[in-house]
Amino acid sequence: MTPEVAAVAGPLAEALDSSEAAVLARVEALERYAGHVADAERAYRARRQIERLSARLPRYEELLVESGADGAAVPELDGLSEEAGRLEQALRDSVSSAHEAFRHLGG
Repeated sequence: MTPEVAAVAGPLAEALDSSEAAVLARVEALERYAGHVADAERAYRARRQIERLSARLPRYEELLVESGADGAAVPELDGLSEEAGRLEQALRDSVSSAHEAFRHLGG
């Protein structure tokens, strides 16, 4: 290799290495983003299910009252309502996390 070729090859190799590192970083960021999107989708599906169940909750409470069920069932239903609230917050957190990951992809 002539000195002229060697002088050009070094910077080209560095540019190629730098470009490869940038592409790799972008792919890793996209994979993280895809993971956040998948988490958000799972949380969204869970929320939809919670909404369907919550819509039935008043009827279940009505049935408990009509059946003369003991007072232990009502706190259990309240616990289910609280769990629905926690799952809804998890959905919001997951969507927020996906948005944050997407913003970093642009940078």
